Amino acid sequence: MKPPTGQVTFLFTDVQGSSALWEEFPDSMAQALAVHDQRMQAAVDEHLGYVFTTAGDSYAVAFGEAADALSAAISAQERFQEAAPGPEILVRMGIHTGTTYERDGDYFGPVVNRCARLMSTGHGGQILVSGTTAKLLDVDAGPPTGLLDLGEHRLKDLSQPERIFQVTHPSLGERFAPLKTIDASLSNLPIQLTSFVGREREMSEAGSLIHDSRLVTLVGPGGAGKTRLALQLAADAIDDLTGGVTLVELAPANDPDLIAELIATRLGASTSSSTSLIESVVAKIGDQQMLLLLDNCEHLVEHVAPLVLPLLSACPNLKILATSQSPLGVPGEAVYRVPSLGVPDADVAVDDAARFDAVTLFAERARLAQPAFELTPDNVASVVEICRQLDGIPLALELAAARVAILSPVAIAERLGERFRLLAGGPRTADARHQTLQATIEWSHDLLSETEQILLRRCSVFVGTFSFDAVEAVCSGDGIDLYDTLDLVAALVDKSLINVDHENDTSRYRMLESVRDFASAQLEMAGETSGRTRAHADFFARHAEELQRTYRGGDLVSALRGVRTDADNFRAALEFALTNDQLEPAGRILGGIGYLWYVDGLFREGVDWCERFFALNPDLEPSLMASALHSYGTLVGSWAGAAAGAEVLEREVVLRRELDDPLRLAGALNNLGTAYGDIGLQEKGNGALLEAVDLFRAAGTPPTPPLTSLAWAQMNDGNYERGLYYCREAVDEAAAAQIPYGLALAASAIGQCLTHMGELVEARRHLEEGRAGYDELGVTPGVQDADLMLALIDRDEGNPSEAAARLARFLEQPDVHWFHEGKLWAVQVAASLVDDSATSAELIGAVGAHYASDERPQPAWVLADLAETTSQLEGRLGGAHFETLRATGAQGDQKRVIDLATQALEAMVR
Repeated sequence: MKPPTGQVTFLFTDVQGSSALWEEFPDSMAQALAVHDQRMQAAVDEHLGYVFTTAGDSYAVAFGEAADALSAAISAQERFQEAAPGPEILVRMGIHTGTTYERDGDYFGPVVNRCARLMSTGHGGQILVSGTTAKLLDVDAGPPTGLLDLGEHRLKDLSQPERIFQVTHPSLGERFAPLKTIDASLSNLPIQLTSFVGREREMSEAGSLIHDSRLVTLVGPGGAGKTRLALQLAADAIDDLTGGVTLVELAPANDPDLIAELIATRLGASTSSSTSLIESVVAKIGDQQMLLLLDNCEHLVEHVAPLVLPLLSACPNLKILATSQSPLGVPGEAVYRVPSLGVPDADVAVDDAARFDAVTLFAERARLAQPAFELTPDNVASVVEICRQLDGIPLALELAAARVAILSPVAIAERLGERFRLLAGGPRTADARHQTLQATIEWSHDLLSETEQILLRRCSVFVGTFSFDAVEAVCSGDGIDLYDTLDLVAALVDKSLINVDHENDTSRYRMLESVRDFASAQLEMAGETSGRTRAHADFFARHAEELQRTYRGGDLVSALRGVRTDADNFRAALEFALTNDQLEPAGRILGGIGYLWYVDGLFREGVDWCERFFALNPDLEPSLMASALHSYGTLVGSWAGAAAGAEVLEREVVLRRELDDPLRLAGALNNLGTAYGDIGLQEKGNGALLEAVDLFRAAGTPPTPPLTSLAWAQMNDGNYERGLYYCREAVDEAAAAQIPYGLALAASAIGQCLTHMGELVEARRHLEEGRAGYDELGVTPGVQDADLMLALIDRDEGNPSEAAARLARFLEQPDVHWFHEGKLWAVQVAASLVDDSATSAELIGAVGAHYASDERPQPAWVLADLAETTSQLEGRLGGAHFETLRATGAQGDQKRVIDLATQALEAMVR
């Protein structure tokens, strides 16, 4: 029969575990597969199927109608259940429908690949149907055939999630293991909006290296497709990795010191002031079977390499896959040089040309720009010429294919040829493939108008994604009219030199790294680098101040979203400002978003930036200096040292009094009063807080922050009744003004007071209310604080397993608690729960030693709880034995004690 065309339904089948069956039954497997083939072919023939590929025990069949494909699949499964010689054979099947491209009896394109991916997620005896095909099937009339909705799943092609259905029928099994799709909890691999084309040889070769080696680096020039290949390799490997895959994108990291922080952040590794980031990462990975994908290492090779070795040495089951323009140079590294896509010889026929990956990629991307595009005898020579001249480099091909919207392949090939001749005289020492990519990007650049070229090079100052407002502010003027910016950005998006992402009803723009590098060089040649990077810093200084006004106006959610979205650009602006003695924009950024770093738990990074800034002895106008001091004092006081924080905040208070700024003075006094209390100066602290209350009220602003701080101060001293009084006053003020953050803060504080007073039912209600408020706002430190108190309630209500589970989750999360002792407090509570008294004694010894070295007096509840747990352990172990174990624990560092507590808690939960 003729192969169906147009909309085709595909049936893919595969014998489950065939390799193992061949190993176990080498003598009878051949006969079993022969019977399998006969039965499969009979079912296909009976329902008008066209077999276009068989490979080993796999079948790929095309049908003109979806119903025929379904009937053939059920018929085949029924036949496979009949008695047969040899081992039992179980076959998994997948059915998917779409418009594809048939050439010489074979099929190509994303639809075919998607069907293969769908089939591979299933199990022997199972028939899976895509959502697309399900819409074409009439199975609503009732038994015997039905479709069971298994929900949306991400397939390993990393494209958009697919709704998958399982065929139900009396002759089929009903219960199967979970689908082998990408679990979001095991991967942060991004969804890909375009298909993965070809690369079968590279997938096989590099996949074998990943299987056999612990460190594999994909090496090649920019635009060679390293990242896309790495993502697909990682997706294919995920079934064998119980710890999953974590992608760390290093392209935005210009500061080598940020590498470890980015890895820790992506892994969700807990950090502390006494533990290095690498130690935290090692602790997080442990002995998990995990793949860490480090993307775009080329600009940081000498700094990435020293991090890789300790990770591989300390984590026995970790594998690392890296992409870079050069090897990392680490012992044991397996280097795989990513080749260009295969290109055909000239004067080749359409069917032969279409079998080459470079031509397939160009054709598929051309259809995105011009849906009517087809590879024909009239254009195949030009398409092949484009692929050959671009040396099959994926980025170059995609840029060229985008031009199909406005130019024919003939016109593209003609222009491309002219540009390559122009660039033929480049340095002989330069890498040839890099010259080719440079020529491709320069050719695309030359297609732009003069103003488009100006905008493109100016956009290179942005790191990561950026907003249209940023483009207008940073890139307009001196040749670009402000009102022309929108059309220019649209033109660059259309020409694939700027990409646009739509999220949360907003548009964010980004440049491919190779394009950005090229544009940055153009900016330098135009003599505009200094001016535009200063404009970039000025814009993000203004943006920081806008975010400050946003959260002061009550919209903390939007402000936090803003600082997170533009984190890379804020870092770039600060780096430029601090290295070029531009302290005024640096101070504005720090003053504007320092508090947002605080509520987002980014204490370490905030303190680092502030320390670099103040080490330069900035001489700023008083209000700006006061804002920067406020950020520094708040961050350093919470994370690094209350005494240091108090000293900085005292300087701010002096400036605020001189500026006669009562509202900002109130904020400074609130934080200073808290810092005083944290170092035991309660009288001075209460005085500052009471003055802050008066100033807030005089300014017509609810004094929720200082009232809550007064409550904390009383709680820390064990005066819970007095603390509760201030808490309720704070709630009343926040409720009257409808301040979500104030309500969450006060509700959580009330819950803590009631917890320590033994009123556990009411305490839980208030804590859960506060936690929900923090969670809705995105204030992670507050969520962690509430969780710690809820664990105390679980314990005191006689639910040790629930308390243990909550504490284990707390300890495994990034360390963003309001106070750096937060995890130690959790360890202390864990010691009161753990069944093994010896372990508990070591934990108590460790936290006690840390408390003794801490300048901050511990809260009353911590000391009371510590004394109670110590007394119980002394009774169970005996005084001498307890002291020995406590002394042993006191010698351990914070990482070890957290690991010990986490392991003990997890053992309780299992």
